[in-house]
Amino acid sequence: VKLELEGYLDYEETVHITGDMLLNINLQVAEGALVVFSEPSGGDVYVDERYYGRTPITIQRIPAGRRIVTIKMPGYADWTDDVLIEPGKISQISATLKLAGTLQVSSSPSGAKVYLDGKDIGVTPLSNSGIPEGTHNLSVELFGYKPWQGIVEILPRQTTNIFAKLEPAPIDISGLTVSPQVYKVKTPFKKDLSINFTITKPATVTVEIRDMEDRIVDVLMSNFKSSVPKLEVKWKRDVSPGNYKVVVIAVDEDGNQAYREAIFRVEEESLLNWILYGIFGLLILWIISILL
Repeated sequence: VKLELEGYLDYEETVHITGDMLLNINLQVAEGALVVFSEPSGGDVYVDERYYGRTPITIQRIPAGRRIVTIKMPGYADWTDDVLIEPGKISQISATLKLAGTLQVSSSPSGAKVYLDGKDIGVTPLSNSGIPEGTHNLSVELFGYKPWQGIVEILPRQTTNIFAKLEPAPIDISGLTVSPQVYKVKTPFKKDLSINFTITKPATVTVEIRDMEDRIVDVLMSNFKSSVPKLEVKWKRDVSPGNYKVVVIAVDEDGNQAYREAIFRVEEESLLNWILYGIFGLLILWIISILL
């Protein structure tokens, strides 16, 4: 008899069966140990967000598997890494803590997202005291406004103040994609046509399907007031084969307009595929009849 369960030691035993038997087996938790050092020492150690003490420290009976280790210390940036704890073994990590400073960011208007080195650290106004010393890329972004970008120098145990005055963004449409590019009709497995795009500010949006002579075939969205940047529209309809285009029009509150279009092709499913679909359907019916 062999038992395997994630997080527990494997159990294996040879038994002689003479009749009905009931085996009670207590599996042992797979555990290991972790030794943590830091420079400087005295950092608070957390494993999977649970506090264990200060460095240097040896932590016993940690469940095996990958664990997130975090070391925190006032005046220093948090140190985080993952470590593999193996059953019956001692793992060791040594962390060099970096001095940290404070970053305070405000903006006009407020409520903008703040990204430091590409990582979302909150919304304005914000104060973050755990920023590693050195040079960092800062971005302040708010829907409807141009992104503010700059480079900030964080000094140890000092506060760096940044004020970002955001400028209104002109209305625009970007990232217009149509998937699939070849849209199959008259097929039992027809998929939706997916239309994705991004607008730069709140606007009234219209999305249409037009033929190549600019005649409207279908209206997917009409004067929809959007307060979010990313939009997705689905379409499913049988139309004649040929080339078509998706037309997106966005109008802001001042009447300024943005226009984008993307071409896609409509094709009928081939005869060969229809034959394959039929064979597949007959095969499914045959399997069902056997099971019944």
